[in-house]
Amino acid sequence: MAAAVAAASAGHAFAHILLLFLVFSTLSSAHRHFPFPSNINPLCLAAPYPLLCAQLPPSSSTLGLAELAARAAASKISASIPAVNRIRSRFAKNKRVASALDVCAEVYADAVSDLNSAADALRGGAGNFGDVMTYLSAGVTDVGTCDDAFDEDPSLVNPVAHISKNLNRLVTNSLTLASAVKRSE
Repeated sequence: MAAAVAAASAGHAFAHILLLFLVFSTLSSAHRHFPFPSNINPLCLAAPYPLLCAQLPPSSSTLGLAELAARAAASKISASIPAVNRIRSRFAKNKRVASALDVCAEVYADAVSDLNSAADALRGGAGNFGDVMTYLSAGVTDVGTCDDAFDEDPSLVNPVAHISKNLNRLVTNSLTLASAVKRSE
């Protein structure tokens, strides 16, 4: 009886390993065959969101691309603050949602400052990458804090979740590209 149970467990474990192998090989195969534009900057392929990276102006260096990504993220976040404030005006009577949206506008402004500081440090070329990474990490945290303001109360629906998701992708690309610069030093 014990041998039958052991054989069944081994077969079950093998089935799980095979399933995991198939899932991961399919995912990696799908990534390799995803149709990227033919003119995509090869440096963008290192970014978690390469199609967003491909929208940046051309750059021949990872350092330049990291700076462009940080500036683009800062610009998009800055442009989203008025939209957050317009959405907030629709929730003036719902103090909890309005308060969470106030947090979003505030931390988005912080993110703009952090990303511009990172871009300025990257522009210097041989800047202190510790500072760059700190500023970019703070930018990721800032954008995430907006979502956290809504997550604290599960009854609240985040009316800017789609904005936050896109901004998080932009900042994550910036952080990843700066990490690639740091690794290549």
